[in-house]
Amino acid sequence: MYCGRCGTRNDDNARVCSRCGSAIVRPAPPLRRDPIPAQRPVEHPPLPGEVREADLATFPQRISSFILDVALQGIPYLGFIPAVFSLFLGRRGQTVGLLVVRARIVRENGDVAGFYHTAIRNLAWSLSLLPLGLGLAWATWDPKRQTWHDKLMKTYVLRDTVELATTRPVSSARWTMPLFWFLLVLLFTASALTYHFFGPQMERLLNMERP
Repeated sequence: MYCGRCGTRNDDNARVCSRCGSAIVRPAPPLRRDPIPAQRPVEHPPLPGEVREADLATFPQRISSFILDVALQGIPYLGFIPAVFSLFLGRRGQTVGLLVVRARIVRENGDVAGFYHTAIRNLAWSLSLLPLGLGLAWATWDPKRQTWHDKLMKTYVLRDTVELATTRPVSSARWTMPLFWFLLVLLFTASALTYHFFGPQMERLLNMERP
């Protein structure tokens, strides 16, 4: 240990310099610094209406749900059963096919699609079929995996979660309810007129074909 005044070397345990008698000041021990743990990136919850890629339903899920809905509702004499069940599921953005593949329809504002919004969207999917199914295939390269009828209705198809199925708010665009009832009345009116004008002719044709 060296004296800070005269520079004389002393014993390591000496408290005063053996030559000049000055007090020997020992250097403070170095501070112990613990290593700083690596900070993990903070994952913030998604904002209302924000959709993450990991939340989106896959293209195979969407195609499978579409095939299931068409196949089930196309069963002779029994197709109305899955159709009615899909209307019931539509209250929280699902059809029978989406229920099986565990996916759900969500609006761009973050709400689960309500009955009227889901019903009009299910009618609008025919627009995606018109150009050789291009509107459906659009979901394969679209950043949000939206089909044409998704873009028209401003919806996404997400992987189903407990939060989507139970606590997420449900809503429909204001214009979907009057449009739904207008189309329903139009369908019944067209059916009644068709039967009125063409029903007797069809019945005569059927009677002629019978032995």
